Amino acid sequence: MLLRYDYPMSSNSKENNYKYGVRENKRKSVVSAILIGIGLAGLVDIIIFHQILQWHHTTSHKLIPNTMESLQMNIVWDGVFLAFSLIIMTIGVSLLWYASGSRNHTSLISNKWSFIGLIFIGFGGFNIIEGIINHHILEMHHVIDISQPLVFDLAFLVVGGLAFLITGGIFLRKSQKIKYNP
Repeated sequence: MLLRYDYPMSSNSKENNYKYGVRENKRKSVVSAILIGIGLAGLVDIIIFHQILQWHHTTSHKLIPNTMESLQMNIVWDGVFLAFSLIIMTIGVSLLWYASGSRNHTSLISNKWSFIGLIFIGFGGFNIIEGIINHHILEMHHVIDISQPLVFDLAFLVVGGLAFLITGGIFLRKSQKIKYNP
Protein backbone atom coordinates (compact mmCIF):
# COMPACT_ATOMS: atom_id res chain seq x y z
CA MET A 1 0.00 0.00 0.00
CA LEU A 2 1.46 3.36 -0.99
CA LEU A 3 -0.24 5.44 1.67
CA ARG A 4 -0.39 4.29 5.26
CA TYR A 5 -2.54 6.03 7.82
CA ASP A 6 -1.71 5.67 11.49
CA TYR A 7 -5.31 5.68 12.61
CA PRO A 8 -6.23 3.32 15.41
CA MET A 9 -8.01 0.30 14.00
CA SER A 10 -11.32 -0.83 15.39
CA SER A 11 -14.12 -3.03 14.28
CA ASN A 12 -16.45 -0.25 13.28
CA SER A 13 -16.09 2.88 11.21
CA LYS A 14 -17.85 5.08 13.77
CA GLU A 15 -15.19 4.40 16.42
CA ASN A 16 -12.37 5.11 13.94
CA ASN A 17 -13.94 8.43 13.00
CA TYR A 18 -14.33 9.36 16.67
CA LYS A 19 -10.70 8.56 17.51
CA TYR A 20 -9.46 10.45 14.46
CA GLY A 21 -11.64 13.41 15.44
CA VAL A 22 -10.24 13.40 18.98
CA ARG A 23 -6.66 13.43 17.73
CA GLU A 24 -7.40 16.08 15.10
CA ASN A 25 -9.16 18.27 17.67
CA LYS A 26 -6.25 18.10 20.10
CA ARG A 27 -3.84 19.01 17.32
CA LYS A 28 -5.93 22.03 16.32
CA SER A 29 -6.08 23.14 19.96
CA VAL A 30 -2.29 22.88 20.36
CA VAL A 31 -1.62 24.77 17.13
CA SER A 32 -4.19 27.44 18.01
CA ALA A 33 -2.63 28.07 21.43
CA ILE A 34 0.88 28.39 19.98
CA LEU A 35 -0.32 30.72 17.20
CA ILE A 36 -2.18 32.88 19.73
CA GLY A 37 1.04 33.09 21.77
CA ILE A 38 3.05 34.10 18.70
CA GLY A 39 0.47 36.71 17.72
CA LEU A 40 0.33 38.11 21.25
CA ALA A 41 4.11 38.39 21.40
CA GLY A 42 4.15 40.33 18.15
CA LEU A 43 1.35 42.63 19.28
CA VAL A 44 2.97 43.28 22.67
CA ASP A 45 6.29 43.98 20.94
CA ILE A 46 4.85 46.46 18.47
CA ILE A 47 2.60 48.21 20.99
CA ILE A 48 5.09 48.45 23.87
CA PHE A 49 8.49 48.82 22.18
CA HIS A 50 7.57 50.43 18.86
CA GLN A 51 4.67 52.70 19.78
CA ILE A 52 4.54 53.49 23.50
CA LEU A 53 8.25 53.47 24.44
CA GLN A 54 9.41 54.22 20.87
CA TRP A 55 12.68 52.39 21.58
CA HIS A 56 12.97 50.97 18.08
CA HIS A 57 11.18 50.19 14.83
CA THR A 58 11.25 46.98 12.83
CA THR A 59 14.12 48.18 10.62
CA SER A 60 15.53 51.04 12.71
CA HIS A 61 19.08 49.66 12.89
CA LYS A 62 19.28 49.24 9.10
CA LEU A 63 17.25 52.32 8.16
CA ILE A 64 18.02 54.91 10.84
CA PRO A 65 14.90 57.03 11.42
CA ASN A 66 16.71 60.38 11.40
CA THR A 67 14.71 61.95 8.56
CA MET A 68 10.98 62.12 7.93
CA GLU A 69 11.32 59.76 4.95
CA SER A 70 13.28 57.12 6.86
CA LEU A 71 10.87 57.39 9.81
CA GLN A 72 7.94 56.87 7.43
CA MET A 73 9.58 53.74 5.98
CA ASN A 74 10.20 52.41 9.49
CA ILE A 75 6.54 52.99 10.32
CA VAL A 76 5.52 51.14 7.15
CA TRP A 77 7.61 48.13 8.22
CA ASP A 78 6.10 48.37 11.72
CA GLY A 79 2.70 48.16 10.01
CA VAL A 80 3.77 45.05 8.08
CA PHE A 81 4.91 43.46 11.35
CA LEU A 82 1.62 44.44 13.02
CA ALA A 83 -0.36 42.95 10.12
CA PHE A 84 1.66 39.72 10.39
CA SER A 85 0.92 39.54 14.12
CA LEU A 86 -2.79 40.14 13.58
CA ILE A 87 -2.99 37.50 10.85
CA ILE A 88 -1.26 34.91 13.05
CA MET A 89 -3.52 35.82 15.98
CA THR A 90 -6.64 35.59 13.79
CA ILE A 91 -5.63 32.17 12.48
CA GLY A 92 -5.01 30.98 16.06
CA VAL A 93 -8.37 32.25 17.29
CA SER A 94 -10.13 30.74 14.25
CA LEU A 95 -8.56 27.34 14.94
CA LEU A 96 -9.52 27.66 18.60
CA TRP A 97 -13.10 28.46 17.65
CA TYR A 98 -13.23 25.52 15.25
CA ALA A 99 -11.74 23.10 17.79
CA SER A 100 -14.08 24.26 20.56
CA GLY A 101 -17.12 23.69 18.37
CA SER A 102 -16.76 19.93 18.55
CA ARG A 103 -19.19 17.82 20.52
CA ASN A 104 -16.62 15.42 21.94
CA HIS A 105 -14.93 17.98 24.27
CA THR A 106 -11.41 16.80 23.49
CA SER A 107 -9.88 20.16 22.75
CA LEU A 108 -7.33 21.72 25.05
CA ILE A 109 -9.84 24.38 25.92
CA SER A 110 -11.19 21.98 28.52
CA ASN A 111 -7.72 21.94 30.13
CA LYS A 112 -6.90 25.58 30.84
CA TRP A 113 -3.36 24.89 32.14
CA SER A 114 -2.34 23.14 28.92
CA PHE A 115 -3.83 25.89 26.80
CA ILE A 116 -2.23 28.72 28.81
CA GLY A 117 1.08 26.84 28.85
CA LEU A 118 1.07 26.52 25.07
CA ILE A 119 0.24 30.22 24.67
CA PHE A 120 3.24 31.04 26.88
CA ILE A 121 5.42 28.69 24.82
CA GLY A 122 4.30 30.38 21.60
CA PHE A 123 4.94 33.80 23.16
CA GLY A 124 8.40 32.91 24.47
CA GLY A 125 9.37 30.98 21.35
CA PHE A 126 8.48 33.92 19.14
CA ASN A 127 10.55 36.30 21.30
CA ILE A 128 13.56 33.94 21.29
CA ILE A 129 13.46 33.50 17.51
CA GLU A 130 12.72 37.16 16.79
CA GLY A 131 15.38 38.28 19.27
CA ILE A 132 18.11 36.04 17.89
CA ILE A 133 17.35 36.69 14.23
CA ASN A 134 16.43 40.40 14.27
CA HIS A 135 18.63 41.62 17.15
CA HIS A 136 21.76 39.50 16.72
CA ILE A 137 21.98 37.90 13.27
CA LEU A 138 20.37 40.45 10.93
CA GLU A 139 20.71 43.41 13.31
CA MET A 140 17.44 44.85 11.96
CA HIS A 141 16.91 46.60 15.28
CA HIS A 142 17.77 46.23 18.95
CA VAL A 143 15.51 46.34 21.97
CA ILE A 144 16.62 49.91 22.45
CA ASP A 145 18.73 51.76 19.91
CA ILE A 146 21.67 52.90 22.02
CA SER A 147 25.42 52.65 21.53
CA GLN A 148 25.75 49.39 23.54
CA PRO A 149 22.44 47.51 23.17
CA LEU A 150 23.72 44.01 24.03
CA VAL A 151 22.57 44.05 27.69
CA PHE A 152 19.01 44.99 26.68
CA ASP A 153 18.99 42.45 23.83
CA LEU A 154 20.13 39.65 26.17
CA ALA A 155 17.66 40.71 28.88
CA PHE A 156 14.89 40.53 26.26
CA LEU A 157 15.90 36.95 25.39
CA VAL A 158 15.91 35.94 29.06
CA VAL A 159 12.82 37.80 30.30
CA GLY A 160 10.71 37.89 27.14
CA GLY A 161 11.74 34.50 25.81
CA LEU A 162 13.24 32.02 28.22
CA ALA A 163 11.05 33.01 31.18
CA PHE A 164 7.91 32.51 29.10
CA LEU A 165 9.13 29.15 27.77
CA ILE A 166 9.87 27.94 31.31
CA THR A 167 6.53 29.22 32.62
CA GLY A 168 4.73 27.51 29.74
CA GLY A 169 6.53 24.27 30.56
CA ILE A 170 5.48 24.58 34.21
CA PHE A 171 1.86 25.05 33.18
CA LEU A 172 2.05 22.02 30.88
CA ARG A 173 3.46 19.91 33.71
CA LYS A 174 0.71 21.14 36.01
CA SER A 175 -1.87 20.10 33.41
CA GLN A 176 -0.33 16.62 33.22
CA LYS A 177 -0.51 16.23 37.02
CA ILE A 178 -4.14 17.29 36.99
CA LYS A 179 -4.86 14.95 34.07
CA TYR A 180 -3.34 11.88 35.71
CA ASN A 181 -4.20 12.66 39.34
CA PRO A 182 -7.89 13.53 39.43
